[in-house]
Amino acid sequence: MCTLELVLRLNDRWGIFNKDGDLIILPFTKLLCPMIWYDTPCLGEMLLHDFVCVKDPDGKVHCDVHLKCTRCGYHVSFGLSIPEGMLHKIRSSKYHGKTLRYEIKDIYGSIPKDVEQRLRDWSYW
Repeated sequence: MCTLELVLRLNDRWGIFNKDGDLIILPFTKLLCPMIWYDTPCLGEMLLHDFVCVKDPDGKVHCDVHLKCTRCGYHVSFGLSIPEGMLHKIRSSKYHGKTLRYEIKDIYGSIPKDVEQRLRDWSYW
């Protein structure tokens, strides 16, 4: 993973990080795909696909963080509470609210070769 500065620890599994002046939400450890295909676990690496942070009608602030498997394409969503004071900062990040394509290499430093190939061929992984 590229150099990321921890800005805020959300819990024991997730943090808000600074990546060259832009905030991003990531797990502290590598997550593997839980899907089972024909009795065989996929175990592909789960990478950040997108995230969006909102303030709901009750005034609670949370982020929906989506990870995608690099191997089978499984897509999972995590809902994370964040302090209200972080909402504007995260929303102003260039990563907020967009499907990450070429940016994933900037975030992770390196990505699997087949993901790079899909990005070249289809501009999507």
